[in-house]
Amino acid sequence: DNPYVRETQTEVLVATIGSGLIGEKLALARALWDVDIKAELVYSENPKPQKQLSFALENLIPFIIWLGENELKDGVVKLKCLYKETEETIPRDQLIQVLHERINLYKSELDQGLVKYAKLEESKQQEEEGGEGRKQGESRKQGESRKQGESRKQGEGKKRGGEEKKQDDEKN
Repeated sequence: DNPYVRETQTEVLVATIGSGLIGEKLALARALWDVDIKAELVYSENPKPQKQLSFALENLIPFIIWLGENELKDGVVKLKCLYKETEETIPRDQLIQVLHERINLYKSELDQGLVKYAKLEESKQQEEEGGEGRKQGESRKQGESRKQGESRKQGEGKKRGGEEKKQDDEKN
């Protein structure tokens, strides 16, 4: 009875911060696939962090592994848990073990109905509130445009009428 029906079985999104890291991103995804962790990535050379985060939230992917130049240099990754809104730094050599633990905990909490994506709830609420406001705003703008269009047409009609009269006077 969980309200979060997922269309994907992806457990982890491998994400990058910075440019030129596609090779590292693919290698990490491959390492996860090799140990049966369902991983995915945004297939773009240099995707923006917000785009990757939005992708994970929209698809209800519970974890993101953030990989950047600093993390590569330090031999770590950032593991973000989206439904708990937590982030931790994990040494690369411990990632698989820690990730298995976090995924097992996620599955247990999901079965118990404890998984809630707060950011997703906020964005749904904003869409609903913003959607109504936007619709009202659009209709108000459409009404204003229509009025402006009508007065412009009336003005053009008067102008045309004046020009037609002037042309008629010239003919006579």
